[in-house]
Amino acid sequence: MTNGQVVYAASPEAAAAAARAAQEWVDAGSVPIIEASSTGASPTVVIEVSRDPTVGIAEYTSGSDVAPARIRVNLDDLSVQELVSVLAHELGHALGLVHSEDPSALMNPGGQPQGGPQAADVAALQQACTSGPKTPDVSEQQTWGACGRTSPEDKAVRTFARAPINTPGHAMVEGTSTLYCGNLKNGYRHIADGHEGDWQGIDRRYNWRDNADHSIEVALQHPMTVCYAETNGTFVVGYLLFEKNLRNGGQLTGKTLWANIIIDGGGGKIITAYPSSAPRGCT
Repeated sequence: MTNGQVVYAASPEAAAAAARAAQEWVDAGSVPIIEASSTGASPTVVIEVSRDPTVGIAEYTSGSDVAPARIRVNLDDLSVQELVSVLAHELGHALGLVHSEDPSALMNPGGQPQGGPQAADVAALQQACTSGPKTPDVSEQQTWGACGRTSPEDKAVRTFARAPINTPGHAMVEGTSTLYCGNLKNGYRHIADGHEGDWQGIDRRYNWRDNADHSIEVALQHPMTVCYAETNGTFVVGYLLFEKNLRNGGQLTGKTLWANIIIDGGGGKIITAYPSSAPRGCT
């Protein structure tokens, strides 16, 4: 799984089981997972399979900032449905869930039900989910520099930390991406002119800049989708935002938006940023 994208490098049978396990979480309505055979972002979860009668059925090893989490599954003596259930259980750990004491739960360590995530699993995921709602936490938003009528185009508005970006044939090392005042075609002035209303619509309790700031920051540090546009030499970075119902204990509503951040493939400056119902592609 790569920030919501599942990447397979195993036998067709194991890959199909992993796809079914991921789909069970999608069908539960608790988290959208995008399947992919390859991705531009660095993997956050790697699924490994083997056949060894001397080891256990499965194990999950959490990752770090520099290494992906790993799910290791022993295919020995597992039926297809059992493999799907085991993978779904381990994917639950990858989504942040711990073992459940509910005997009917998929996350119960005593055995996995052959029906995917149960009500207890969905409730636990809604409680544990910290992926970022459409309504951002703006308590620590950074102040953006002012862009007056006479401010130069190269005046820095805000500099964001950026994770490494990798796509086939193109890459950027870890660094920073800066939003400059710019003009009506790129930078802050372009975003304010063309997308202020889009960002404001995420949550009208906050200034549109606060909504944009949180989304740009999390997208550049934890990209879910990345592609490279050959036509203009830019990277398109996407991040999925989850809406939470603040009147109902912060539970997920099922509604989502994508934050799309376009950065220059040379220096990394931010060209534009806007939310949309689907991730922007590079074709």
